[in-house]
This record gives sequence, C-alpha cells and structure tokens, in this order.
Amino acid sequence: MAQRMSAAERRADLVDAAARAIVAHGLDGFRVRDVADEAGVSQPLVSTHFRSREEIVLEAFVRSDEQAMAVIDERMAAGGDARERLRTLLLLLLDDAGDPVIALSWRLWQEVRTHTRPSEAVRAAVAERERVWVARIAALLEEGMEDGSVRTDVDPQRTAMFLNAFIDGLCPAIRWRTVDLDTAASLLDEALDERLG
Repeated sequence: MAQRMSAAERRADLVDAAARAIVAHGLDGFRVRDVADEAGVSQPLVSTHFRSREEIVLEAFVRSDEQAMAVIDERMAAGGDARERLRTLLLLLLDDAGDPVIALSWRLWQEVRTHTRPSEAVRAAVAERERVWVARIAALLEEGMEDGSVRTDVDPQRTAMFLNAFIDGLCPAIRWRTVDLDTAASLLDEALDERLG
C-alpha cells in the first residue's frame, strides 16, 4: 500500500507538476486543471494548497531553478579548479546536456522571461534568481583568484554580471539555431580568456 504524502510533500509534488504544466501549456495557457491533471489529483486539491495561479507560478519557477542549480552544483563537483567549474556551470546554462531537471528549468525561465505582462511579484522573483546566479558566478571567480585560475585584478561582481548577460544573449541564438553549441562554447572560451586571463 502506498504511503500517504505529508502536506509538504504533496505541495512539492504539485509545484513540480505545475512547472511541467506551465512548460507544456505556456504561462498564459496553463490552468489549475492542467496542474491537477499533471499531478493526477483533483482540481479542488490543488486549490486547497494554492491561493492563486500566480502563487503556483512563483513557487514552480523558484523550485525548478533551485533544483537546476543543485544539479549543476553536482556536475561542477566533479573537479577541476574554480575556472573549470565556472566553465562547466556556464556551459550548462547554454545547454542542458540532456538533464531533464535542467531542461525543465530553462524552459520555465523562457516562459517567465518572455511573458509580456509579468506581475511585480514575478518580476521580483526573476530578479532575485538572477542575483543568486550572479552571486554563484562571482563566488567561483573569487575562488579562482585564490587558486590562481583567474587573474587577481578581476572584479568578481562586474565580471559575473557580464558572464550572466553574455550567456543570456547566447541562449536565444542557440534555441533558434542561429548559433550552434560548438560555436557558442568557443565564444564562451574567448570571453573567459579575455576576462579572466
């Protein structure tokens, strides 16, 4: 007999289902019913856990992004100096490497970022998650300055902002196939060489 989910486990399951529903139906097109269908539960059950569609969107976006960051951190833990780990992170921001957690997160980012009428709460969530990624990149740059893989005169915060924006600019080009992944990777390497020494 299957064990009953706790309220926290059920809510997390619904949030994960919401992320899949948003990606499948679009941010404007998904309904609470789609979340229920994706989770295999009733619509009233979803409504007991969430007060609004926006609450569902916010939790799905943040949870999905946190899960992707955890997967990327695992991949980076494979080794190398800070610069090599930074390159791994940035490449995974360009291409999900077949990982479904990263793929779902990047598709959800696309839905949220390209939405024409985001609420202030959604804008704030996107800005906060951007700050988290920039801080993660800056921390790797600081580690690189300590282990010698990054020049010591690099401004970690400004360089992290540049690299994050650089990747954000390449992502649509890769998605629309105007730049292939090999070319994007070589452009990234050039940017790293120029910025980090």
